[in-house]
Amino acid sequence: MVNTEVLQRKEPYYIPGYTGYCPQHRFKSGENYSNLSHKLLRDPKINHAKKLILVDRSKDHEVVKPTKDDIEVVNSRSNRMDPIYKHPMLSTYDGFIPNLSDERDKPYEIQATEGIANFEKQYQQKKSSIERLEKTVELQSGTSYPKNIEERLLLKSKFRLPLIAVRPEHIGLPEDYLIDERYERPKDYNVSPYFMENINPQKYFIHGYTGYKPHRTTHYGKSHQVMTNYGLRDFTSNYLKKKRIEWAPVLLSNKKEKLPKNNRIFKKDTALMPSYTGHIPGAKFK
Repeated sequence: MVNTEVLQRKEPYYIPGYTGYCPQHRFKSGENYSNLSHKLLRDPKINHAKKLILVDRSKDHEVVKPTKDDIEVVNSRSNRMDPIYKHPMLSTYDGFIPNLSDERDKPYEIQATEGIANFEKQYQQKKSSIERLEKTVELQSGTSYPKNIEERLLLKSKFRLPLIAVRPEHIGLPEDYLIDERYERPKDYNVSPYFMENINPQKYFIHGYTGYKPHRTTHYGKSHQVMTNYGLRDFTSNYLKKKRIEWAPVLLSNKKEKLPKNNRIFKKDTALMPSYTGHIPGAKFK
């Protein structure tokens, strides 16, 4: 059998595809990337940093890691559902990650793991409350019987389930009493952020959106939500301005206004100019 130590490369080395800085790599050639990077990192004639970039994360006390509970929650979710969100999350993932904040005070891997774990905990909590409510309805309606102490406690609730739906304005009124109800236009939840009103707080792109973001360079340095909100507001304002002024239809008319003809030299309501050298009747007698 071939010794496994012969097949394994010696540490330290950079794997192929590493796009970071490797000292003196541009001046060396003739070997593969792993062997060449190993020699360059071990060469004493080349200036190196005091600490290697690739460190052992399991032994380094300065490395910030996600909590063990969050990792277990994310792994259990990936085993039970479609494993899109799986620990560790790569920083090159451009898709949407729930509960990912705009503040970059932690590494991407930790923020992504915490966001997915919080989302999964909220989902499990909501799911358990719905199952508890459905079980209470079954027990109080008589479709099923309690099997343990916990289910017996559900029978002693303040209200009997299922509740009867009664609107507040119809309480104490007969069924045949007609009430004029004001028509309310249903909300449209499929409106594009481009055409939302500027005062709408939902006028922004969610994290993971890889399409065009208008006026992105103008508001550079702000968080993703604030940057896209300001950019979309500027886009909508410019669009409405051009639609109202530049893109408005122009009506061309061939009709010319006819001015009234007035060939009179001596007018009743205006005087003559001082430079007038023509004849003025009766001027020499005054």
